[in-house]
Amino acid sequence: MMKKTKFLLLILLFTAIPMGLFAYTDGQIVTFDKLTYKVASVAKKELYFLGADNSKAGELVIPKEIFDSVDFTFTVTGVEYHPLYRSDNITSVQLPETITYLGRNIFRGANLETINIPKNVATIEENAWASVTGVPKCVVEADNANYTSDSEGVLYSKDMTTLYSVPSKVTLNNGVYTVNDKVTKIIKTGFRLVSGLTKVVFPKNLKEISVGYPTIAPTTTITEFAIAGGGTTPFKVIGGVLFKDKELMIYPQAKPEENYKVPDDITAIASYAFYRPLKLKTIDLNGVTKLELSAIYEAAELTTITLPKNIKKYDKATEEGMFEGCFESCMKVAEYKVPTENKDFVAQDGIIFSNDIREFGIRKSF
Repeated sequence: MMKKTKFLLLILLFTAIPMGLFAYTDGQIVTFDKLTYKVASVAKKELYFLGADNSKAGELVIPKEIFDSVDFTFTVTGVEYHPLYRSDNITSVQLPETITYLGRNIFRGANLETINIPKNVATIEENAWASVTGVPKCVVEADNANYTSDSEGVLYSKDMTTLYSVPSKVTLNNGVYTVNDKVTKIIKTGFRLVSGLTKVVFPKNLKEISVGYPTIAPTTTITEFAIAGGGTTPFKVIGGVLFKDKELMIYPQAKPEENYKVPDDITAIASYAFYRPLKLKTIDLNGVTKLELSAIYEAAELTTITLPKNIKKYDKATEEGMFEGCFESCMKVAEYKVPTENKDFVAQDGIIFSNDIREFGIRKSF
């Protein structure tokens, strides 16, 4: 009798559980109305938007809830990147108030003009707009506790001390964009694909910029940087190039000079500091003692690199020296010049070797 009772109770339990709970798993890809989502959480009944079918064009309105036509209602709470899904024909986005998270590389392929940022958005990742073909004007709801925007659609932290993104169609002053003087930090892709941008004037109290791929300013028309006067900042500009203390941070992609020598007092080159420079043909690294990973990246016209006389192999303990892979995808480099004073490296036939002729791994075809 006891076994029969337990069996009946088990039947009742399974009858009470909606069949939809057995139909989905966390991370599952699902499509509703030609929009693709990831099941972020079955338990919470949450979806993240991934991409739109090519038949969807113009404005994309993401619903706050989705009923699967059986017995399961999802809430859309985020937007995320997936390599298999794009939003190529989308030009503007209307997000629901249920959205709390915007991830990296979202709306891949979309030429966005505008997007709203609802009040509940708590996280916008760096590189959120790194995969769109047009960076949108952001309109942040006034009661959002974490973010704000100005009349041009520039996206900031709520207190405006962190700059997240400048829209592609922002208004410029003869090609110049001057950053709001409240800003103290700028994140990666802050100035990406800004149409007609030739010069960025950084704020007088700038304290920090994100370093890595891509840079804060991956725009192919920028020829120079500047910093507003009258503040306190560890940054400086020499010849249109941005430095922090003794480290070269960003070399403008469209800087017109073909030959460049690092200033005498500069001892370090940051990762991706030379990010796809368009005109650069020769570089003299001068007094540099530290070259980070991908310090020079995809310099398409670069043919000659002169190493510093005091550069050494990378030392993990001191974090000084030449990191293997510091010159990445510079396909035209045919010559490395090593000063005779340098005791650690030698160049032979377009290849850099350590002085005991063990290959260091930097080739002219690298």
